[in-house]
Amino acid sequence: MNLLLRYLILCLMLKSDKAKSSKPSYSDAIIRHYRILPHDMGFRHHVPNYRYLSFIELNIQQWLMQQRPTDKLGWVIASQQLTYIKESFLFDKLALRSQLLAWDKKYLYFRHEFWVKNDLNVVALTKIVLMLDQQVQPTSVIVQQDEQTHPVIKTWQDNLNEIKKLTPIK
Repeated sequence: MNLLLRYLILCLMLKSDKAKSSKPSYSDAIIRHYRILPHDMGFRHHVPNYRYLSFIELNIQQWLMQQRPTDKLGWVIASQQLTYIKESFLFDKLALRSQLLAWDKKYLYFRHEFWVKNDLNVVALTKIVLMLDQQVQPTSVIVQQDEQTHPVIKTWQDNLNEIKKLTPIK
């Protein structure tokens, strides 16, 4: 319920901003602030994975709403990776910074940083695919430039390919 409320607030804010300002560059960072509330905490008194992923989804949705050429364009997460550096606590104010890091013909790759005060607590990568009427869309519907790669994304892709080659668990 909390995520739904945050999503509705985000949509309302973006609709009012869209009328006032010009479209930002696709390479501009999205920075949003979130307060860790009691319902964001897991049963072991920490912020669980799914909550960080929910915050990431809100930032990606904001980026897409600012960039999308049509309201019907959606997206699906293809892969994510989170690395915890430092614990976040109840009532901490998180600053989530998300930025498009790379893209190819099919996927957009985002980098995310969760900051509390001046401390980096979590870093994450997200790979998404754009969808329209249940059909995968090329990234060129948003980014009209040649593919852009990054060494971190190349390493991540290589790691994912190696994971796919593992013998299935029996």
